[in-house]
Amino acid sequence: MVEVLLFGGSSETMRLCVDLGYSIVAVVDPGEAKTFHGYRFINSDSMAIQEYPGIPAVVSIDNCNDRARVFSFLERNRVECLSLLGGTNHSPTGDGAFMQLNSFISSDVTVGKGIRLNYGATAMHDCKLGDFVTLAPQCMLLGGVTVGDMSYVGSCATVLPLVQIGRNCMIGAGAVVTKDVLDNSTVKGVPAT
Repeated sequence: MVEVLLFGGSSETMRLCVDLGYSIVAVVDPGEAKTFHGYRFINSDSMAIQEYPGIPAVVSIDNCNDRARVFSFLERNRVECLSLLGGTNHSPTGDGAFMQLNSFISSDVTVGKGIRLNYGATAMHDCKLGDFVTLAPQCMLLGGVTVGDMSYVGSCATVLPLVQIGRNCMIGAGAVVTKDVLDNSTVKGVPAT
């Protein structure tokens, strides 16, 4: 088993780590102290890497910006970020990809670093996912969709073919995105506006 520091944690994430052969030495989360099913809890990123030098990280933080900040911190401190691929992946992924069970990345998808796909999230053929993109449970990107860096696609949202979503965007849960979305935008509804 590979020992890891888990940055951000949930019951599902911990179970996936164990199922894929990772041994969690500590859960790192800046929030107040929590109980994580018997795992050691550390609320300081700096303290975690000082106490466990040389231990690689799995980053499962849902928030795109927080995940990017932690990746930057880990890279500056030369901590390796491992990918955790519980879903089906038919394309090369960037460093530190996190795929929950039943997520799917199809063929010919370009994938940036630090992406997160939650349960049932799907990126179909020829999509382009930027760095630190989050695809929430059951969302669907149809063929040729582009999602810019640090954008979040909400649960059960559908993005129609060839639509381009800019950087730092928020797509609401259940939205149907039929046209391009500009950088720093939030859209919701059917059709999304």
